[in-house]
Amino acid sequence: MSPIDIVRSAPYRLAFVLAPLLMGMAMVVDLTPGTDSTQELLAAVADQPDRWLLTGTLFLLSGLAWAVTGVVLHRVARGRSRLITIGGVLLAAGGAALALLDAAGSYLPAVAGSGASLEQQVEVVEQVESTPVLVFIEVVHVAGWALGLVLVAFGLLRSRMVSAWIPGLVLLSFVGMFAFTGGVPILVAATLLVVGMTGLAMKLPQAAPARDADRAPSLTRTAT
Repeated sequence: MSPIDIVRSAPYRLAFVLAPLLMGMAMVVDLTPGTDSTQELLAAVADQPDRWLLTGTLFLLSGLAWAVTGVVLHRVARGRSRLITIGGVLLAAGGAALALLDAAGSYLPAVAGSGASLEQQVEVVEQVESTPVLVFIEVVHVAGWALGLVLVAFGLLRSRMVSAWIPGLVLLSFVGMFAFTGGVPILVAATLLVVGMTGLAMKLPQAAPARDADRAPSLTRTAT
């Protein structure tokens, strides 16, 4: 598919909207911000296991949507904006890592409701969370998603592929989502990101090259 076909495709454009929307919903219902230790987290999960699984499902689906969004941005911007091209790859990696992390985290309700002593539960969770593979995936998620989103936003500003308000909203919401952990502020930040990414999904088809050959000016000249 050509870049213009990709960004005009409804499923791909929907990913731009669903990625921040599902992430925002997950952050609003997340149990983690209200806990300061593994013991408190286990108690919260034991009390509301369905809420924990709902949060994980929302984050997982959001991660998949971010991965698709990153791939689309990489494809559309290739040869036109190095920042967006690199940012798209990082965003895709960060999204995929988020999906993996939350798939892995689905074990927690079973541990919290196992009937084992709290000390045993804490030991299991801390052993799992400290495994090198999960630590690596966590780093890929945080660094990939954060750096990728920032590079994409600055790339959009520099390349002027879309109106400046779109990357401006993305950057503003990014700051808010890292500055706040829950409640109304995180809801506002997530809403701004949804608006920015929706605007990007709507305007990007106008900036995408019709085909790969249109990415760079032709080196040939018409004979006169």
